[in-house]
Amino acid sequence: MPRQKINGSGGERRRRTENVQPKRNVPEVVYTQPKHFQRKKLLLQLLTMFAVVLAVSMGVSIFFKVDTVLVTGAEKYSVETIRDKSDIQEGESLLFLRRPSVAGKILDALPYVKNVRIGISLPGTVNIIIEEVPLVYSVEAADGSLWLMTSEGRITEQADDAAADQYPTVAGFRLASPAAGQQAVAAEPAQGGETPAHPEVITAADKLKISLMVLQQLEMNEVLGEVTRVDVTNLQDLQIWYGDRYQVKLGNEQRLDYKIAAAKQAVAQMGQRQTGVLDASFTTFPDKIHYQPFE
Repeated sequence: MPRQKINGSGGERRRRTENVQPKRNVPEVVYTQPKHFQRKKLLLQLLTMFAVVLAVSMGVSIFFKVDTVLVTGAEKYSVETIRDKSDIQEGESLLFLRRPSVAGKILDALPYVKNVRIGISLPGTVNIIIEEVPLVYSVEAADGSLWLMTSEGRITEQADDAAADQYPTVAGFRLASPAAGQQAVAAEPAQGGETPAHPEVITAADKLKISLMVLQQLEMNEVLGEVTRVDVTNLQDLQIWYGDRYQVKLGNEQRLDYKIAAAKQAVAQMGQRQTGVLDASFTTFPDKIHYQPFE
């Protein structure tokens, strides 16, 4: 009987091979048991760090102490006055010197000081850098007394007639109970009957606010010493005077920076013998300054 070849086993192996999926290159996940929290070790590290900080602090407090206080920039006040108002004590630790507090004490006590910077130079020097107000202005109080005020509205001191004449005058309102070192408050004029509660009513406080805006723009445009009078009696017709030569009309408070800068340029172009009114309100003559000589 002839033999028959059985090929079933070979075909079955091929089918098995085809059904086997190739292995993917996936990293194995290895689980590691978490370490036990070492509380003692952490505590030791914290204590070591604290000891280092404490040692540095003690070293600074022992070796770096105030032995010299230098004052620069002060003209209105003496160096001794600045040192006294700073309340910095000789031998005081530089580590615990609170510079904002020192600056605040000087600003509160000395009205002519505009800004204070405190610096430290090791091993023991404190530098106090003073910036004083560039100019003050004369303002009348409700009781008729004269006071000096900065462009930020801070009262510096009372002045007699002779002293007040040395500074530009601010007119159009009066001060209520001024005191050196305090912020200016405008005195509202007494009125008979009830005051109408309308938002368009102009108050003395409005005039004070606008006057400070004018003064600040004059300082920014470096017109210090040239303008002798600022008049805010009518807030729609603000005026400044360049000595007795020019009366400058600014209109209202809109575009004050532009108006004052333009007026300064116009004055610089005028002849030495010219005097008159400069209309810089830009209402009647838009973007043009009109000049009219005094009659």
